[in-house]
Amino acid sequence: MTFRHRIDLYEYGETQNEWGDVEHAYSRKFKDVPAEWISGPGREFLADEATRSETTGRFKIRWVPGVHEKMQVHWDGKVFEIKAPPQPDSTGRRELLLMVGSVK
Repeated sequence: MTFRHRIDLYEYGETQNEWGDVEHAYSRKFKDVPAEWISGPGREFLADEATRSETTGRFKIRWVPGVHEKMQVHWDGKVFEIKAPPQPDSTGRRELLLMVGSVK
């Protein structure tokens, strides 16, 4: 299996801005994680009187501790949310499968 793509994983949490105020936002937790993109079905639908599209698919990554379904994946200028708990391979320590859907 070739992991030819690089993704960043972001986690939602508290961060401090330059004035020291606490903000709730996504911050990068893992950078340049090797991944393979496996596309799934996309769809177009009508919402708010405009045509919208949604991309779904999967990312297969090497096992990384701390990856969970409340994270976001940033890849190639697109933002995806993880839709389900990461699925480990049969060993539980080699690879993770992330089911994702586009955010915007």
